[in-house]
Amino acid sequence: MVRKDKKTDDHGWDVGGRRREEDPDIQFLRLKARKARPAKALLWAILVALLIVIYLLQNPVAQNVDIPAVNYNPAGKQAAYKLTEIWLKDNPLGKNAVITSWDGYKETTYKDGDKTIPVYRHDLTVESSLGWWTVHTTIRTDSNSLLGYPSASRKGLPNNATPNDNIVWPGTLSDATASDALARLLSQWGQAYVGHDADMLTTIVKDPDTKIKYKPLRLSDKAQATVDKGRYLNRGNVDKDENTSNRAVFRVNIELPEDQTATSTDPDLQSDADTDSDGSDRGATDSSTLSYDVVVADPDGSPSIVAWGAPGDGPNLKDYQNRKGRQ
Repeated sequence: MVRKDKKTDDHGWDVGGRRREEDPDIQFLRLKARKARPAKALLWAILVALLIVIYLLQNPVAQNVDIPAVNYNPAGKQAAYKLTEIWLKDNPLGKNAVITSWDGYKETTYKDGDKTIPVYRHDLTVESSLGWWTVHTTIRTDSNSLLGYPSASRKGLPNNATPNDNIVWPGTLSDATASDALARLLSQWGQAYVGHDADMLTTIVKDPDTKIKYKPLRLSDKAQATVDKGRYLNRGNVDKDENTSNRAVFRVNIELPEDQTATSTDPDLQSDADTDSDGSDRGATDSSTLSYDVVVADPDGSPSIVAWGAPGDGPNLKDYQNRKGRQ
């Protein structure tokens, strides 16, 4: 049997079973890395937690909110309309009474002997020669019949249509004053809008789309328009130093006179809908006023009218939204 010689050192000692000792510097670095692992893991955990918090703040979790369903066609609604109209024919609330709206309902029950019957109380608004009313009509769901006669109460409504002079448009920049040229433009627009001349109204608006033709209201050719307050809108080219922009909204009041016997001169607008049965021009019989929010482009330069709408709508009106088919 061949025997391998054992490894010996310079002095003849056997070194086969001895392991060479690791370099002290390497041992120190290994020890430092072992101690640093928990701190490094904690740092990563904190960083991940911060990222999760930031994400949740920017993307909040939607809460499950139970939104109650609204029933716009409850049992007995049509019956309430029909039976209330029949009841109104006897003029209990005055002459010429008409239902103007359905304002909701309340569900309850009614005992008929041993039977429990669901009933619906419908609330209706009625206008008559004696004023405005809230009418409550209760319908049995088993037979679509009245549960007693309707009841009524007066609506508390203002007696005049005088508007509040405090004109406020939220989100606007600063007050805008109409120059003489702009005031004339707005006045001309008001007169043309309630008049009969579609070509005149289209010319005043100056829509860049030359195929567009604006239609007036055909109320009067003798109206007078005045310009009330104005504000710069926070859109378009905004001058932050001056707190102005190249878009402004103005309140325009159009007064219609009592005498409205003018007839349409535009053949495109002449129709049976413009005249009463005796052939006279249709229009209001008493002096009255209409108000509009009118948006103007470049109000301090070469102004042009780009949109109009109801009072309060000014900041939300889009350029040329009054084109045919978009009103």
